[in-house]
Amino acid sequence: MNVLGAGLAPRDALLAMAPPVLLALLVILLRIHRAKQH
Repeated sequence: MNVLGAGLAPRDALLAMAPPVLLALLVILLRIHRAKQH
């Protein structure tokens, strides 16, 4: 059980950190898009 718990912990951490990272990437892409339009 300890091995499974150790394997699931990093996945939970990645899932918890994924949404803010994706949002940041979207914001950066939007800024690049707007910069190219101007």
